[in-house]
Amino acid sequence: MTKERKRRYNPKTNTNNKIRRRVVRSNNSTKTKPNPQTNETEQPVNQQQKKKLLRKERNRINARRFRERKKVYVETLEQETKTLKTENFSLTDKLNKVQQENLLLRKQIEQLKRDMENENGTEEQKKTSSTIAKTEPVKENNQVKEQKEEEVSNDNDDFISDLSSPVDDELYDPFPSSFQKDEAFDFPFDEDQQNSNQQNQFSDWANELESSSVSKSEINDPDLFGYPCELLNTQTKDGWTIGIQHMSNPGGKPVLLWHGFVQNAATWTSNFPGEDLVYSLYDQGFDVYLGNSRCTKYSKKSSLYDPNKDPKDYWNQYDFDNMPYDLEATFDFILDKTGFEKLGYVGHSQGTTMMFCLLTTNPEYAKKINLFVALAPPVYVSHSNSPIILLTDEFWNKFHFKDLFEMFGVWSISAGNKYLDLMFSGVCEITPLVCENILFMISGWDFSNLNQTRLPVYAGHPESFSIRDLTHGLQVKNTGVFKKYDYGYADDNYYHYGQNTPPIYDLNKISLLGPKFMIYYGGKDLLVDPFDVEHYLLPNLNPELFYQKPVYLSHYTHLDFVWGINAHTDIYDDVVDALKKQNY
Repeated sequence: MTKERKRRYNPKTNTNNKIRRRVVRSNNSTKTKPNPQTNETEQPVNQQQKKKLLRKERNRINARRFRERKKVYVETLEQETKTLKTENFSLTDKLNKVQQENLLLRKQIEQLKRDMENENGTEEQKKTSSTIAKTEPVKENNQVKEQKEEEVSNDNDDFISDLSSPVDDELYDPFPSSFQKDEAFDFPFDEDQQNSNQQNQFSDWANELESSSVSKSEINDPDLFGYPCELLNTQTKDGWTIGIQHMSNPGGKPVLLWHGFVQNAATWTSNFPGEDLVYSLYDQGFDVYLGNSRCTKYSKKSSLYDPNKDPKDYWNQYDFDNMPYDLEATFDFILDKTGFEKLGYVGHSQGTTMMFCLLTTNPEYAKKINLFVALAPPVYVSHSNSPIILLTDEFWNKFHFKDLFEMFGVWSISAGNKYLDLMFSGVCEITPLVCENILFMISGWDFSNLNQTRLPVYAGHPESFSIRDLTHGLQVKNTGVFKKYDYGYADDNYYHYGQNTPPIYDLNKISLLGPKFMIYYGGKDLLVDPFDVEHYLLPNLNPELFYQKPVYLSHYTHLDFVWGINAHTDIYDDVVDALKKQNY
């Protein structure tokens, strides 16, 4: 075969020959012909136009080839993705099986530990019983001497332990029975006289409690400026005994008030009648209840956890993930006691966080509340500017303070010690500026709305808090997500939640059949920044939930909502009027 014949059938030149034939045909078809309208001849196709046509044809063929290759490539990718998906499903099934086996093993290990502890306990009991049976009886005079020596040593040990541990429920109470209002005593108060008398009554009452002559009835049934107040108890479904202060007003509509972080129910009674919301509600005929969160002075007892034997498990229950159980038990107790179907709720700080957790996780209790008053709600705190919070966050992240606390077995920071209370009240009485600066570093800077003469009373009842609750709050601050506690590892999260990440509290799930909202927030609040309220909290709430528009008070700090001089005119009067209009 000749070279010309080979070139003709060469695949590379074959395409070019086809293109040339098409171009020649087009050239033959576009020869110069006279135009009947203009009687002018058209110009023939030049060489540049031929090259353009060749390029177009070549691009068209290349595009067709590219489409064919792309089709094949996509088909292969789809097949590979199908195979990968099937493999992924099989791996996830295996992982779930392994995690379930891990859960079973953990439960078995825990059961074995309990059995071993029970066996050891029985063996020790047998040994002690045998030793007691073998020992000879001691004379009565020697027994009396030994008992006296033990009492002296125990008293010394108790005094030393009181310096580093929270005070017992029966040792200190900010609701002293000596708070009685004289019949001839009228408003307005002489504040200096009343503050000095109240401080003396605090110390005298604490000394009385240490003596054996004070009975439980006197502790649990005190009076506040002539207002009746009794201490009631209720049980949660996870074994906690919740203390409730009750200002009885028979037949009145029930209203529950809940305190914030590092506080207890005494926060609501720190000012005088006519200034605190509690007294205003009672004067208007409401049946007032004051709740106390778990692990605080009035809610320390648990049937499952012992702070002396297992402090880790005990203090890990102090977290706003578990505090909705406190609300559930308190709601059921009050409604059963009063016979009403609904009640009003007023919360400050963490008392509002608990309520948001309850409304998102258990919508049944939303029907039991007619009005939810949220004072300074710390739901989203990404822009919190409190110096103490910022320093704590810095130490937590850089120096791993949480790990250090766990390493040394520190699960809580005790602030409710009897001697610390007296020390703080004395410091606030002698140097009020120091006390003011501490409060302002936590809540915000403003002297105008604080009664400085009441600082010893404000600082007289601080509360303990857990490392777990503080860590949880910092997690919400750093992530910007309102979610449950993150255990740090996927296996631990799966063990507690059934998923690798902690669940999110979805505020959009709050039922419209639940309570109406009244939200108040301050412009000088360093804990709850107005930006977080306006850009994160309020947009996530259904507008139909609001009883009124959220109220922004530009000069209010975090603690002004419960201790502010003008709070009764700026907030409490509207709250009382709104509670009167609700259906119970």
